[in-house]
Amino acid sequence: MKDLQKIEGSNIFLKECIREIENAVDLESITVERAVFGLFFSGVKLSTGHGGLCFTPVKEIPEAVCCPSSAKAMPFSGKLKGRAVKAYLEDIFSENILRRTLGIAALNALKYISLGKDGASGV
Repeated sequence: MKDLQKIEGSNIFLKECIREIENAVDLESITVERAVFGLFFSGVKLSTGHGGLCFTPVKEIPEAVCCPSSAKAMPFSGKLKGRAVKAYLEDIFSENILRRTLGIAALNALKYISLGKDGASGV
């Protein structure tokens, strides 16, 4: 029961973060220019030049014993480039842990836009 409450609580937090981003940023024209999965961290680069990272929860992926079987964990991996950033935000609530990872990375990148910071320098 505690695990379920923890998940529901994090969903409330993530939903609030997304709502704040949607109020602060025009998401319609923003796409993901590049998405990368790494052993420890995964990341995205937005069409605005902003980037975001998220921890890659490898232990949550039962298929992640070797590269060929890990590829099955992320269906349509060749179609990540050019996707609307809004689709990544929806993926935060996906059953697929890798989609959630990239969704949170996109949310982190959008945070810089909402704070008015430059993507290249972070200032």
